[in-house]
This record gives sequence, structure tokens and C-alpha cells, in this order.
Amino acid sequence: MTFNLWTFLLQVFNFLVLAYVLHRLLYHPLREAIDRRRQAHEQAQAAAEKASSEARELQKRLESELAELDHRRQETLRQAQEQALSERQRLLDTADLAVRQKQEAAKAALVREREETLAALNAEIIEQAVGLSRRMLAEAADLSLDVQLAGRLVESLRQLPPEERDELRRTWQPRDMAVLETAADLNGSRPVAEITAAAGEILGREVTLQVQRRESLLGGVRLRLGGRVWDASLAGQLPGPSAAGARGTDHA
Repeated sequence: MTFNLWTFLLQVFNFLVLAYVLHRLLYHPLREAIDRRRQAHEQAQAAAEKASSEARELQKRLESELAELDHRRQETLRQAQEQALSERQRLLDTADLAVRQKQEAAKAALVREREETLAALNAEIIEQAVGLSRRMLAEAADLSLDVQLAGRLVESLRQLPPEERDELRRTWQPRDMAVLETAADLNGSRPVAEITAAAGEILGREVTLQVQRRESLLGGVRLRLGGRVWDASLAGQLPGPSAAGARGTDHA
């Protein structure tokens, strides 16, 4: 078999043409398909990795939110428990205070009732004692005692301090009351004249006393000049509601 150069060259040319045709029609599209497949795979892998990363982030966020919710739940339970304990203590304190107040009110009522009972008993005892004293004094009193007590009143009037005399003179009006109460009938007697003179000396003017008989005085006299009272009676020396110990009263 002889070597033919032209045949060899023709075969080489045919091979090159076939290689070019195969490259253009088969290898190039196949490479593009492979490149597209690789690119798609890379994109899919990147998307999968991104989705996985997002899933991990979402899982972390959910876990954090769950932890926060659990913390809030525990905090809410703790606050509710504290409020319940506080309300329970408040109710106990309120009930204890109410019980103490009722006990104190009952104790105060007992003390007040006892004091009122003792006061009533004391008042009754004093009233009985005063009544007995009044009867005894009324039986023992005579005109000489009335005269003696009237003399004490005259001395008290004469010893009245100057500033009080000035006050009486400044405030005295003719329409003011000038009354002499007597236990015995002393109208027109010397003691009445002396008391009238002493009253006129105090007021710095002539004064007419209205003499009134008042047996409740038991003995002695009582002088009223305006709002001022001088008590020189036996009743005025006794305790009790009938005693002449009111404000503005001087005991002679």
C-alpha cells in the first residue's frame, strides 16, 4: 500500500471539517448546557444556603421570642402572686383593724357606761347630801345668821378693788338689774340699808335695790348688779346644780 499525500491531506481536511462541525453543532451547545446547568446548580445552592441561613435566623428569632414570652409569662405570674399576697395582707390588716376598732369601741362604751353610771350615782348621792344639808341648814338658820352673812357681803363690797369699781361704773346703766335676794324677810332692815349704801358707793350714784325673798338660799343674801353677782348665801356654799357658783359670781 502506497502513501498518498493528497489522500492524507484530504483526510486531515475532512477531520478538521468534522471537528469544526462537531464543535459548532455538538460541543458548543453541550458546553453551554453544562455551563447553564452548573450556573443553575450554583444559584440553587446559593438559594438553598440563603434559605437555610434565613431559616436559622428565623429559628433564632423564634427561640428569642419564645424565651421573651416565657420571661413575660413568669413575670406576669410573679406580679400576680405578689398582688394576691398584697391584697390578702391588706384584707387581713383591714379585718384586724376592724376587730380592734370594734373592741376599742366596746371597751369605750363600757368605760363610758361605767362613768355615766358612777356620775349618776355621784349626782344622786350629792343631791341627797345637798338636800339633807339644806334641810339641816334651814332648820338651824335664824335671822342672826342672815344678818351675819349680809355683813360679810357688805365687807366684800367695800373691799372691791378700784379697777373693778371703775369697770362697774363704766358699764353700769340705769336700766341694769339691781336685785338683792334674801332668805329671810330683811326688807327695810339695817343690813339691806348697808348693802344699798355699799352698792351706791361702788357705782358712784344712788341705787335702789329690788329686795326679793328667796327661801332656796337657805340663809344669807345674794346681790345682783347688772351682770355681776355676789353670793353670801348658804346655798351658794353647797355643791350641786342649785349652787350659786356660776361664771361672774363672787362668794362673799
